[in-house]
Amino acid sequence: MCPNMIREPSGSKVLTDELILQCIDEAYTKHNFTGLVGWHYYNEPMVEHKRVFSLMERYPKGRYILWTNGLIQPDDPRINLFEQVYCTNYYPDKVNKDYYNGCKKVSIFPEHFDNRRQDTANIKRNHNHCLRPYVEFIIDNWGTAHLCCQDWRGEIDIGNIWDVGFEAVLKKRKEIMDKMRLRELPDRCIRCVAKIRHIPKFDEAIQARTMEALV
Repeated sequence: MCPNMIREPSGSKVLTDELILQCIDEAYTKHNFTGLVGWHYYNEPMVEHKRVFSLMERYPKGRYILWTNGLIQPDDPRINLFEQVYCTNYYPDKVNKDYYNGCKKVSIFPEHFDNRRQDTANIKRNHNHCLRPYVEFIIDNWGTAHLCCQDWRGEIDIGNIWDVGFEAVLKKRKEIMDKMRLRELPDRCIRCVAKIRHIPKFDEAIQARTMEALV
């Protein structure tokens, strides 16, 4: 069901720890980012828990979020570095919720599969606004930026941080989003069947900034 079963690498160089930390630092210090940094993009981040914990320790000023299936729970107190945990319960009765007690917010919910693996080229075209780009910004394992998780094929050209740098990627993303507010949507967005029209479960500050951006 996961696009990771069929997607191809988007580049030839994988992200290094140094480049990851550089982008996080620039987001927080140069661009007034106040949100959460996650390590998930069609993967189970706890497979690399040692690397993830190390990165969070090296940048303690960051805020971190974990999306997980809850099966990998190493005996490591650094799990509490995650401010929020969202656990998709693919395996009922196998997830130990108590493991995340030191995290500020924990949510465990049943799986829900959509049709993002299917080509949506022939569906009814939809020019409605979507809130995904306001709560998601993705750089994949090979440095390619994605407007949101639904554009897993990389149909919207934002750039690769290995090629153009983090600043250029942010600039291109802003240009695209400025056009989207005028209903000039990329074709990928027009064909999307998984638009977010409201944001349940997100804190009020994020909701307020998002709605203000759409006005």
